[in-house]
Amino acid sequence: MKRFASRIASLLVIAASVGAQSTVYGPSGLNFVPSAFGGEGGEWSGSVGGSTDDSPLPFLTAQTRILEDQVEISLSNTWRLVEGDSVGWNPGSLPVPLVPSVKWVIDRQADGRMAWGYSAGVSMPLGAWVAAGWSIRLPLATPQVHAGLGTPLNSIGAFGGLAFDLCDLEGVPLPVRVVVDGGLSGSTGTLGRSEEGFWSAGVSTTLGRNLSFQAVHRRDRSYAVTARNRSGGISLLRILWNFGGAQGGVAR
Repeated sequence: MKRFASRIASLLVIAASVGAQSTVYGPSGLNFVPSAFGGEGGEWSGSVGGSTDDSPLPFLTAQTRILEDQVEISLSNTWRLVEGDSVGWNPGSLPVPLVPSVKWVIDRQADGRMAWGYSAGVSMPLGAWVAAGWSIRLPLATPQVHAGLGTPLNSIGAFGGLAFDLCDLEGVPLPVRVVVDGGLSGSTGTLGRSEEGFWSAGVSTTLGRNLSFQAVHRRDRSYAVTARNRSGGISLLRILWNFGGAQGGVAR
């Protein structure tokens, strides 16, 4: 029985470390915003999914990591979901993932149960961005917190979020992750006015060694043009994959 329990625990550890979570816009991170940490293990990763409303939107990403996982190069089919304050909800997407992004993991340090790091990159719709993150291993979860700033020159935005990798009573990772993130941006010409604001919440679980399933719900603030605004929010379902390494890894 102990041997069987040990094998199950080992499988859970492997399962929990599969599927580096990529954002809807490509880089590894939370649901919609990048994190300070990078994906680990698999050389190739990506996702396919879509919204669950009456006018479904496809979401596709592809990603590879080079230079000992310090640099990520990603492609997405989506470059925005909101187009400024005067337009509001107006998704911009392509049939195939051709929108590029780059993420550089500047530093990653660990000390006992804690870890912290910094990253920078260029991706839509944030433009050029920087982020910092911190995590700690606890008996029931490994929480992470990430925060950053980004600008595509005509606006400036703040973003961040929390991720919880659930564990059992002995600290063994379980194949479940809960993520909450959000962002707020405004025009550089009118810094006192918010142009975009959103929050999202999601949960993901593994579907074997190389696949993960994610469900996300996003809410944007109300915009002046109500015809384009989804006041009830948008829900997404995604399948994420991670191949090319001896053992995949979530963005820890």
